[in-house]
Amino acid sequence: MHYPVLKYDLDTKALKELLDAGAAPNTADARGRSPVMYAIFGGAPDTMTLLSQRRADPEQETNCGKFPWLYASQSPLRQRFLRLWGR
Repeated sequence: MHYPVLKYDLDTKALKELLDAGAAPNTADARGRSPVMYAIFGGAPDTMTLLSQRRADPEQETNCGKFPWLYASQSPLRQRFLRLWGR
């Protein structure tokens, strides 16, 4: 099964349902952006927590070589990112 990363629209409940149905927490879009990145971009702390619990990879690289922690370092969610993924 393939689940496009944008289908949950930063809705934690919808993402949980997708993950419970078998979606991989590291499914990326065409540019290689992961759900973790979208949670950071969208300012969604509960989504970040869910993805951490489901073992999403905080080091998953995009097609152009960017990492979630790079975006988290410039986000108000940086402290949560550090708590969740131990960086």
